[in-house]
Amino acid sequence: MWLLMAIGASISFGIRGVFYHWAAKRAVNRNLMLFGVYLCGMIGSVALGLLNGQAWNAASMTGVLMGAFSFSANASLVKGFAGEKAAIVALLSGLAPVVVTILAYLLWHETFTGLQLVAFLIIMFAIVVTNWAPQSGQSIRIGLGMGLLAMFFFGFTDTTSAWSTRLGADVFPTLSMMFATGAACFGCWWLLERRAARSQASRGGARGWPIGKTLVFGMFVGLLNLVGMYLALNALHGGMAGLVSALLAMNIVVILLYIHFFAGNHLRRVEWFGVSLALVGIIILQLAE
Repeated sequence: MWLLMAIGASISFGIRGVFYHWAAKRAVNRNLMLFGVYLCGMIGSVALGLLNGQAWNAASMTGVLMGAFSFSANASLVKGFAGEKAAIVALLSGLAPVVVTILAYLLWHETFTGLQLVAFLIIMFAIVVTNWAPQSGQSIRIGLGMGLLAMFFFGFTDTTSAWSTRLGADVFPTLSMMFATGAACFGCWWLLERRAARSQASRGGARGWPIGKTLVFGMFVGLLNLVGMYLALNALHGGMAGLVSALLAMNIVVILLYIHFFAGNHLRRVEWFGVSLALVGIIILQLAE
């Protein structure tokens, strides 16, 4: 069951990534949009937690760390993608499961079976293949720095998520704390940028989406994020942290398929090879169960 949960979460995150990709081509303020994403998650998690009689306790406070790490990871991506070496940022951030696997071994002595290790390595290689692009020039240092930060912070997010399940924290209270922390961080970041944006507008600069439209769009995407996180935490209840994290990272497959069939950017042969490898890795994981 954990495998189906992880695949479902990966699909949800992939569809979320499709909307992010779509929004990136339009004049959408990313910080305000992400504030809406986390705000929706917070409201939904609180409501569902109350309806299900779940408990807000010390264990659910791990969500604060999850939110802080998630914000830091996304902030690193934003800065990295703003530069000239976005490809290497995407590549390194996709290797977060390696961080999770190492931490899970050090903290909880999680080890793979032989077949699970093969599947993990295949999926990691698939992520490298699908994100790889030749890199050169001095700006690669910024890309490397931001990519490594994103990799570690995404890894910390997944590891803390696994920790919350080991502490027996209820899902929705934990998620509400995570989303509340993320919403506060992105909301503050947006407010700090708003003054500069007003100054640019007064000089005749380009105007983006209105606040209300951006916030509503972000909250809509937040529903997908909430579903994905719910499925991910449930997957972590039964699956190993490293394997679940690897499957979650395969949301790139959904985004690549969207880019190929709907965004008009046909995939290269090497990217199709990466997608095929990912499917092989998932099949091997199923056989390992």
